[in-house]
Amino acid sequence: MKIKVKKYDYVWLEGKLHRSEVKQSKLKCYFNSLIVFIFKLINYKHVMAKDYNDEPIVKEILEIRGIRSCRYVGNGGQIVICQFMWKFGKYYI
Repeated sequence: MKIKVKKYDYVWLEGKLHRSEVKQSKLKCYFNSLIVFIFKLINYKHVMAKDYNDEPIVKEILEIRGIRSCRYVGNGGQIVICQFMWKFGKYYI
């Protein structure tokens, strides 16, 4: 299951690469916001984590790839594909 939360179109203007967001329908926006909210509830500790400067590590979620996997923009501007780990007792899943 892959759900693209935000779609971007990249265009070269005056020698620079610009990113513009592709508009989506209202129904799709509401559905995506509901999916992102549920994903943030499940992975709350990972999504709300902060680095040593008290800035959030996850700035924006671009794509959700399952219950634990996503692609997000980090606080340095890099796009990261990650899979969050869950701990139950002394076992990691």
